[in-house]
Amino acid sequence: ARLTPARAFRDGFAGAIYADEHGTWRVERVVAERRRILVHPVQADYVTRGRVSTTVTERSIAAAVARDTWRITYGACVYTETLAAYERLDPHTRACRSVHILPPQQRQVATQGVWLQGEGIEGQQELAYVGWHTLVHAVLVGLPLLLLQEANDLRGGVYEGTTGWEAVFSDVHAGGNGTSAILYQVYERVLRIALHMLLHCDCVYGCSRCVATLRCATCERDGRVQRQAGVQLLQRLLGETVPTFASVAAGSAHQQAQRPRHL
Repeated sequence: ARLTPARAFRDGFAGAIYADEHGTWRVERVVAERRRILVHPVQADYVTRGRVSTTVTERSIAAAVARDTWRITYGACVYTETLAAYERLDPHTRACRSVHILPPQQRQVATQGVWLQGEGIEGQQELAYVGWHTLVHAVLVGLPLLLLQEANDLRGGVYEGTTGWEAVFSDVHAGGNGTSAILYQVYERVLRIALHMLLHCDCVYGCSRCVATLRCATCERDGRVQRQAGVQLLQRLLGETVPTFASVAAGSAHQQAQRPRHL
């Protein structure tokens, strides 16, 4: 069987147990210089998944657009991924049963990316973080609808920069695959469709219609999203004030209640 480099790093550590279409396997040894993972079939009541933390360690600016309150930049970037723990999961529900420490391992991935920096939501720092996280989800969901790109060609995450939180999107393949370049070229349309998707939903914490995605690196450490926080942040970045679904629904209900009835 063949594993992608990302999955081999996350799930192919010594002692790992993973399942595929051929069965359940235990990793006995990793031969990094030959790019080989030696496995044996095993019967187990759990599978494992590595916990990988990601940081952007290098950036090279190729192009940028600056507005009054935000800035979007495109260029080469280097991710440093660190594997320092793994989870034991239920093989059927994928629920985490326990967390175990591993000797730290690192790998670096050079690719192309886009990072968006700007003034966040005024007030609580925690709400600002949740707003950026929700924006990442909305962009990842909306990009394939707008550009007909393959959904798994782009990943996103929220990182703390020098001026606050920032959203970082990058090509999943080493060296880049062109998706982040397209995102940079049509960034305003992408942000608008992300806002449109959030506005036309009535959930609170995100659902399959607006922000459900599995390609967000931030969810590895914190999966909190909030639809209204994402709406506030996108409206601030785009300089638009659009009534929320709740306010429109409340207003229409009030008008209907005041309307005279003719019998």
